[in-house]
Amino acid sequence: RAKITLCVDGSASHLSAAFGKPTLTLFGPTNPVHWHWPSPNTPRLSAADYSSEPRPPVDAIPVPAVGAAIEQLLKGING
Repeated sequence: RAKITLCVDGSASHLSAAFGKPTLTLFGPTNPVHWHWPSPNTPRLSAADYSSEPRPPVDAIPVPAVGAAIEQLLKGING
């Protein structure tokens, strides 16, 4: 009964999207181009967008960026 799913890249994000749940996926060192098929219902944030490290950890994504992405996703489902 969750409104959205927030998870790191992995099976949980794929299952959530398969069940039609709005899903925000956080990517650390994994390249989202290879593992993520974005849609308005399944956005992603990548640590590479916030760090100059070659393979940054997921915690390189700033908390305010995650909060803003959650708000945007909720806005999309609540109209």
